[in-house]
Amino acid sequence: MILSSSELDVPERARFRTVAAFLKDRLAEPETVDWALRLRPDRQVERAAIFELLTGSGAPRLREPYATAWPLILESWSYCETGHSPESALLQIRKRLQGGDRSGSLVEEIANLSSPRLEVKPLEARPRLPARKPRRPKNFRDLLSASLTNASPFLDIWGDRIDIGLNEITDAAFLHAVASALMSAVDRGLYIAHRIYGSNKRDWPLMASPLRVYFVPPDIGDSDAPGGRLLEPDALTRGVAPAVKLLHAVLEHVAEFDTDAAGSILGRCRYSGIPIYRRLWAAAARNTEAVSAAEVGEFLTSLDDGDFWDFCSFPEFAELRARRFKDFEPETQALIVKRLRGGLPCKAFPRKMEAVKVRTARRRFTAMELRRIEIGGGILPAQDRDWLLEASDEFPGLKKMAVDGGFRDPWILVPPYFPSSTTPKTRFDVLEGEARLQALEDALSGGTSDDQATEWLRHSDHALHILRDLEGAASLVNCFPHLWDRFGHMHSQPERETPRDAQSEAARVLGLMNWLSDATIEAAIDGISRWLHMWSEHVITSELGQRVWLRAWPSAVKVTNVTDTGDVRSSSYPTIRTGGEDRAPEETNAFHLPVGKLLRVFLELFLFTEQIRDPFADGSLLAQMRDGALAAQGRSGLIAHCHLTQKVPDFLQVDPTWAMRRLVDPLLNDGDISVPLWRAIASTWIDSDILKIIGDEVPKRVLDDRLGKDTRKDLVSCLVNEGLTAFKDCREPSVSWARISQTLRAADDEIRKYAASTIWYFQDYEYKVGQVSHSPRTSFLSAVKPFLERVWPQERSLATAGVSHQLSCLPAVSGEAFPEAVDVIERFLVPFDSCSMLSYGFCEGDMSKVFGMPRLSDAVDDEPKARALLRLLDLTVGASQNAVIPEDLGTALGQIQSEAPSLTSDSAFRRLAAAARR
Repeated sequence: MILSSSELDVPERARFRTVAAFLKDRLAEPETVDWALRLRPDRQVERAAIFELLTGSGAPRLREPYATAWPLILESWSYCETGHSPESALLQIRKRLQGGDRSGSLVEEIANLSSPRLEVKPLEARPRLPARKPRRPKNFRDLLSASLTNASPFLDIWGDRIDIGLNEITDAAFLHAVASALMSAVDRGLYIAHRIYGSNKRDWPLMASPLRVYFVPPDIGDSDAPGGRLLEPDALTRGVAPAVKLLHAVLEHVAEFDTDAAGSILGRCRYSGIPIYRRLWAAAARNTEAVSAAEVGEFLTSLDDGDFWDFCSFPEFAELRARRFKDFEPETQALIVKRLRGGLPCKAFPRKMEAVKVRTARRRFTAMELRRIEIGGGILPAQDRDWLLEASDEFPGLKKMAVDGGFRDPWILVPPYFPSSTTPKTRFDVLEGEARLQALEDALSGGTSDDQATEWLRHSDHALHILRDLEGAASLVNCFPHLWDRFGHMHSQPERETPRDAQSEAARVLGLMNWLSDATIEAAIDGISRWLHMWSEHVITSELGQRVWLRAWPSAVKVTNVTDTGDVRSSSYPTIRTGGEDRAPEETNAFHLPVGKLLRVFLELFLFTEQIRDPFADGSLLAQMRDGALAAQGRSGLIAHCHLTQKVPDFLQVDPTWAMRRLVDPLLNDGDISVPLWRAIASTWIDSDILKIIGDEVPKRVLDDRLGKDTRKDLVSCLVNEGLTAFKDCREPSVSWARISQTLRAADDEIRKYAASTIWYFQDYEYKVGQVSHSPRTSFLSAVKPFLERVWPQERSLATAGVSHQLSCLPAVSGEAFPEAVDVIERFLVPFDSCSMLSYGFCEGDMSKVFGMPRLSDAVDDEPKARALLRLLDLTVGASQNAVIPEDLGTALGQIQSEAPSLTSDSAFRRLAAAARR
């Protein structure tokens, strides 16, 4: 959300005018765009100044790509935040639905909660694309990274659907309004995708085109067979998927009791030119009551080859064909079977694919679709059944196949890519050898055909063509630096099922790279470092790969040291950023830089230490790589030192003497150079063994303002976890409990709040793994209780709302120790703002499993626990008129009343009951 200048207070308006004056003539500069992308939501003055400059009466006429980039940034800032978590907002929607609310505002909230959003990030956040910024940006992708996202909780990360209660509504008009609002949300998401991904929908990522338009429960079928799945297909994606799946659920529900209302929306989907809506229609048409067999048959027989066969992009069409086949007229069935037996057109396969593999793949796809029809209840003609029976012997996986299986399934060894019939053949397809290499080099260096050349190189078989061309012109490999750069980004490792020899292929490329001159390597270092990282396991385990790494390292250092970071101070090795501003430290987040990629390649060696004996023997190539990395100057040296410091445990196992001298000693020296090193090691988990070495220094660093809040939180979390684990294991901690206690006492409230959350995470883990053995109570009594009584600062002055909020979640995950948990944390509790019982670690109904929280009714199941819960609520729910009251406080009081009716006369119960009625 962006504030207008009129909404700012007097001091903010003065800063607003200063920022606006400074930025007035700098909007068409990459540095300004990069700075704006890093503005956090609380920097409202700066955001307001940019908005005013771009939309006010004197707004400049910006040239491309800034004319496109700035509106994208403003749009990403425009989303209104509700102030509640998505989970809390979802609970509120469900409560309003159950209370009979059918207002337009509720329709809007449902749509907004699942609506896709535009997300923009600095260019360095695109790890899979070239990160070096061109001097003259040509399009917005040279300035920023744009993508679709979604904060919707309708699909949790494991793929369980969260029911908000729409399936209990029978008001067709209200559901029609919800469906229309969801269609608007989908349309907006597709429009965003069109702007940031291009007009060719087949190239859109999953965020813009979900794998399935309806919810598919996990754990269906055999997970090793076509159709078996451990997760919902879109469980790990966001973007358009939640809105599309919710829209399908609404249409499916409406069709159960009002086919006319559902038909009006389905009719719009049926004849839409937008693929997602046609897929939604196909998913709904599986219901025989919703769409007639004649209409389904006419739809399926009129599909072109791409839509008919492309079950990766249109899985709903294939499933519809299988499920409704038995309902079709004999003539329609015959047309479909004839088309399937005719096989997938050969044009759908790569041109260079061997003929025998094409024939095998065509038989496989035909067999899959005929088998799908059989599973769906269709009866094939006798000759086609016999053919399928023979094919089942050739492809055993067909026997385990599900009707909705085989869609983007790893069982498919050679999936077709269905090229667009409108895409013309490029000149790069016609040329070969040196002529093609030179044409691509000219296009990539001149910029006139850069997009066309890049698009051509995206196909994996085209990258192989370039590899063969380069081998045929080995003496000229240094003539194509721009092509090498792009080739490094596009030539990816083959999939596990693809019949390509990855090791041989990597050796071929490494052999060519070894012939490159230093100048060519430097010019193409982005692509070369990217390739080395993608193929790291073949690089680090071969002598040739190690030699290529050593040749690439100086160029990576040179390019990294001159790369603009937006912070001049960070480019000098000994000069360190200080202060508490929370931002990702560039020295440990350097994957987008050539040095960062090469360091990740080097650190892969720890996965192969069993195969590589004595990797750092004197004079070995790996020792040269390690020492060369630490010897780098400037920013690259700092990045290398930080990355190697993150691997201190591994280095201590392989070469402890070197690790102590070169990695541990700099950590223990209290100089400026130790600051980024502590940031680095704090980003990993510091276990007990490492704490025995550096533990005396950790408490000091928790209180070191130079490190920033995030690093200090990570360090205090390690200390608290060490203290808890020591109590649990009945041993002395690596850092004494007294030191931990004093550190918590001296830390500020935000750090102490995070320490309290670490206690909850510890107990929550024990709760989740101990459901069968009933160990949550044991864990609490043996570890958490003594820690809170003997280590946690006991001063009442340190009891704050933030700490109280975190500790109030402990009883919920303490099992049978619920009353004891309340007794222990009671002295640390004060009122805090709570929107729902989620703040206490409870969740009711079917969403308990999704949110990973215990049900209130399960946790509070006897009178002692009810008394403890009442005491917990009385201490933490404010008594003032402006206090925030949990929306479901009445549910908690109802549970207390059911387990301990006598408590209803208690003054605390009466006060809370009155607050719940507000």
